[in-house]
Amino acid sequence: MKKCHFHIRLRTLLITGSLAILTLSIVLVSSYMYAYSSKYIIDRTALYQQKALESVGTNVLDFLDDMDNIAASICENSDILHLLDSKEADIYENMVRSQEISSILSSFVYSYSEISSINIVSDNFKGINHYNLNGVISKEYLSSELIDRTYKVSNSGWILLKKNDILRGSIDSSIDDSQTTICLFKNIYKKNSSQRLGMLLITCPESVLYNMIRQSIFDVDTEAMILNENGMVLSHSDKSLIGTVIRSTTDSPVLLNQDTGQLIITHKLEKRGWTLTQYMNITYMTRDLDQIATYTLILSLAVLILSAILGAYLSSYVTKPLGQLTETVKNVSRTFLKHNENQYTIKEIDILNNQFNHMVDDILTLMENVKTEQQEKHATELKLLQAEINPHFIYNTIELINYIALKNNDLMVCDIVHTFGRFLRLSLNNGKTYLTLAQEIEQVSAYVKLQSLKYEDSFQIDWDIDPDILDGYTLNLILQPLVENSLVHGFSKTGGCGHIQITAKTKETDIQICVIDDGTGMDEKVSSQILTKATPGYGVYNVNQRIQNAFGDKYGLHFFTPENGGTAACLTIPYLKELPDTGEK
Repeated sequence: MKKCHFHIRLRTLLITGSLAILTLSIVLVSSYMYAYSSKYIIDRTALYQQKALESVGTNVLDFLDDMDNIAASICENSDILHLLDSKEADIYENMVRSQEISSILSSFVYSYSEISSINIVSDNFKGINHYNLNGVISKEYLSSELIDRTYKVSNSGWILLKKNDILRGSIDSSIDDSQTTICLFKNIYKKNSSQRLGMLLITCPESVLYNMIRQSIFDVDTEAMILNENGMVLSHSDKSLIGTVIRSTTDSPVLLNQDTGQLIITHKLEKRGWTLTQYMNITYMTRDLDQIATYTLILSLAVLILSAILGAYLSSYVTKPLGQLTETVKNVSRTFLKHNENQYTIKEIDILNNQFNHMVDDILTLMENVKTEQQEKHATELKLLQAEINPHFIYNTIELINYIALKNNDLMVCDIVHTFGRFLRLSLNNGKTYLTLAQEIEQVSAYVKLQSLKYEDSFQIDWDIDPDILDGYTLNLILQPLVENSLVHGFSKTGGCGHIQITAKTKETDIQICVIDDGTGMDEKVSSQILTKATPGYGVYNVNQRIQNAFGDKYGLHFFTPENGGTAACLTIPYLKELPDTGEK
């Protein structure tokens, strides 16, 4: 073994180790507190802003409802409907009717400061382009783009009104590039008819919406916007984005985007399909925490310096006696795995010596146990190898017998050997504990066929098996011992003559399999002992024990005497639709 040339003093190790642990603890606690505080602030801010957006949403809905009510009142106004439904007249008469409608519309505008203008577009008033704020406009003065966004889209809705949407007139003159105008359009129909008389346009400055959502803005870096049901921006703190389409990538009302450092708050106006959204700067929310983190760092450095001074002073009380003990241990002569027979007057050294001797005893015992376990393991491996070889030898022997019988044209022996080989393969089941109920039935069928050849078909077997449960799993070799018990004991006095009925049915979530014979039956003594070790045979007892060990005490075997005599053996097992995980390969 190479000698280590690097050594460190215990006192140095204690000081540096303590400082490292203290530093790590301070860093971890500080990091956790910073992260927790940041999360708390962000969560509380998000909750506050959600409530603020809900309040803004209520105001927006109230505004939209007011505009809808105004639009409904205008579209249902009998005077306006009458004037719009008048037959086509000359330009002068259209101008007169337009003035009458203008006076009606103006009464609505003066009642609501949020409205810039109210106009009606009509097909009947051709050539009319009203220059007052409120009046009738002929459809021919609408741009094709505006027609596509109104007439061809839906019955009503909110849009952005652009410059040149109305080729000339009062609305067009009131729109400039510095101010965005939003517009509520609604088709006007003849009363109790689907005939469209015109379209209502109610215009409002975008600032109406922005003044509402601005009430929820947290700081100067916060962006706020209102989207309509199609994702179009109707109002935004950045006016250049108004009119663009923004598709939401999440339905979550709160989203923390670590890449952009923004907290995104969203409130959906389910009644309208509109969305209110805020983008908040996380740095602004946690700015006070950064200052606190700086103070914490300075305080932590001061604590570390004081801890180093105090640790150096206190460590001397530990390292000095240990140093003396180390010098004493260096002078102790010992041989590995042999007791140290020396006696020491120093209590600490004597304790170490005794513990060392106990350790030697434990190691020697452990080595002996390991040696024994290795021998047992080797013996087990030999047994497992032998267990693998024996079945193959038996199969090869059966194949040899079958070959000789075929060669001698002895078909009966071939049938017996073939049936026995099938029974043997199913019984061994490649060493696995479970097999399907269909395989268990096949195994018993092979056994019954062998016994039929022995007893020259003196007994009869009736099968009543539910085909729906054949794919269920069960323990191997639990049915054959019951059939064997009927043949050997039930028909012992009849020379093997008798009748056996085998049934398999579902019983709630379990499977019940019964073997019923009309043999001599069992007396009371045998009936009470058959499921105990007191019985001469262990086949039935073993089946019951295996079932209860695998599935619990509620499952197992029970015997009873049918009304017509004989013996009935019924076993109950759970209906396993999947192979249990036993760790077998």
